[in-house]
Amino acid sequence: MAGIVEGSGINPQNPHMVNIARDADIIKSDKIITSGFGGIFPKGLLVGDVVDIVNDEGGLLKYAVLKPAVDFDRLEEVLVIVRSREPLPEALTQTPIGKTTQPGQPVQPKEAGR
Repeated sequence: MAGIVEGSGINPQNPHMVNIARDADIIKSDKIITSGFGGIFPKGLLVGDVVDIVNDEGGLLKYAVLKPAVDFDRLEEVLVIVRSREPLPEALTQTPIGKTTQPGQPVQPKEAGR
């Protein structure tokens, strides 16, 4: 399952993972880790644990309230990652659909599992 974690100025200690499908398989105590798909954060960093799941009003989505993996009030040192040894995930390195690699040869999307 994929989602976006966003913070809130009103309650910075409880970020939310938003735009989760209502039928998604997520429960309290699940661990949320980075996927690496955005190309900004490396894969496998622990973001936090799910402490609550809330259905959006009248919609098809829900969001998860997270307990961050770190206590930001006690944070003393921060490591800034400027480059990863891992290559970008395949989804980010593909040429967009409709672009051509050679004249007259459009790029086709890969099928799942290949």
